[in-house]
Amino acid sequence: MTGNTEVARITEYSGEPQVLEPELIARWEWHTPSALRSLPQPLFTASAQALNTAWPGLLPDLPPASFTPRPVPADGGRLRFGEPPAAVRLRLRLAEDLTRAGWTRTPELRAAFQVVPRQAFLPEQSLGRAYANEAVATVITDDGRSSSSVSQPEMQAVMLDHGRLREGGHGLEIGGGGYNAALMTELVGATGTVTCVEYDPYVHRRTVRFLQETGYADRVRVVLGDGVHGAPEHLVPPGGFDTILVTVASMDIPPAWTAQLADGGRLVVPLRLGGYTRCVAFEKRGPLLTSTHVSTCGFVAMQGIGRWDDSPVPVGESGYGIRWEDTPPAPVDPLERALAGDPVELWTGVTVAGDESYETLQLWLTVALPGFCRLTGDREEGPVLLPRNQDAAAMVSGGSLGCMTVRRIEHDDPAGRSLWEFGAQGFGPDAKDVADTVVRAVRAWDRDIRPATGPVLTVRPVTRHTEQLPARHVIDKQHSRIVLTFPGHRHDTEPLPRSGDI
Repeated sequence: MTGNTEVARITEYSGEPQVLEPELIARWEWHTPSALRSLPQPLFTASAQALNTAWPGLLPDLPPASFTPRPVPADGGRLRFGEPPAAVRLRLRLAEDLTRAGWTRTPELRAAFQVVPRQAFLPEQSLGRAYANEAVATVITDDGRSSSSVSQPEMQAVMLDHGRLREGGHGLEIGGGGYNAALMTELVGATGTVTCVEYDPYVHRRTVRFLQETGYADRVRVVLGDGVHGAPEHLVPPGGFDTILVTVASMDIPPAWTAQLADGGRLVVPLRLGGYTRCVAFEKRGPLLTSTHVSTCGFVAMQGIGRWDDSPVPVGESGYGIRWEDTPPAPVDPLERALAGDPVELWTGVTVAGDESYETLQLWLTVALPGFCRLTGDREEGPVLLPRNQDAAAMVSGGSLGCMTVRRIEHDDPAGRSLWEFGAQGFGPDAKDVADTVVRAVRAWDRDIRPATGPVLTVRPVTRHTEQLPARHVIDKQHSRIVLTFPGHRHDTEPLPRSGDI
């Protein structure tokens, strides 16, 4: 007995699918490709193997199968994936929108976005979604999180711009998917090289497949491995990579990245600092990395050795939790008792408009508040006035907890924008002191840091002879010591409490 299973990847469609022969099909279901790996009942083996030819590695641990692949033409290895005219129009429109918004500042970068077919790396999506200026998840974990995605074009343009990858250069991407590697390939041209290291076997296989289909397979070296280790040594060019782009959020700067980066080269990485993710472009000078750009961003978390757990530590039965990332955890049992008491509430007089960024305040608090952490919970329940849809910057001192909060001001600013005032709440035996510490930190930001440019980050490797620096200007990681310098900050006025020298 034999049967046929057909799989088709559709690049353009309209209307809604219908079952034309309902008497022949008992059940009809729709699933996203990544959801097929967690179905309660496994797929028919032949169907699963057929799906794996269209989405390589989608369904692991299948028995071997024989199939006849599509022939690769002799014109440079480009398979014809059937690009519809609508895709070209949408791609050119996206490139134009990025240019108009100021994200593609060089002709080479603009040309790359005009050429690389983004929809070829997102075959599960409609053309409209593929060319929207937003990140698109490609792998969803069992708990509903995205573990792999094609990044937002705007963010990719920022990283490529600050990475300064040029004709004839050598680039390394930590993280796969294919689209970003193809953009890098357009920038380095025929004389440059691009290497891509991906941890997930499924993402690795689909990266290889999609690069084949779009004609980039012979120009991108795709490696299955842990990006913490950088590229395999035999793929590192003499003198190192000119640009390393990390397209997953990283908790640290592993030694391999600095070692494989050329002197004067650029490392662009979504870096976790106190639990906040920032896109940081570093330039290498000797053993040090110094930032040239810092901005907010959002990326999926790194897997493998660099993985971390950001689950909050429950504060007893209070309904609140605390996230520690770059600060040694403190006992939380006394905090449950502290939260059961009446808070001390102070307000700073410092306001921000509803559409105004205060990203520098977040970074400032990570180093200005001793015992920094982030408090999470239900805003509508309990005594803490948590910000909406985000954790509160907080600090723990002994059995006391201080956290920053905001409230809406009754009047708007002259432009009609809503105004919000920063405040602080303190809980526990030293409630007044911790609340006052948060208030003074916010006022110091408003006075010194807010009018100035953003912080400068300097990364130096951790050694036994690492220079001793004030604790509140330093974030220590496993492999690196990150020094934050805030231009304009006056250290001689209104000093903040210090937790001692490192």
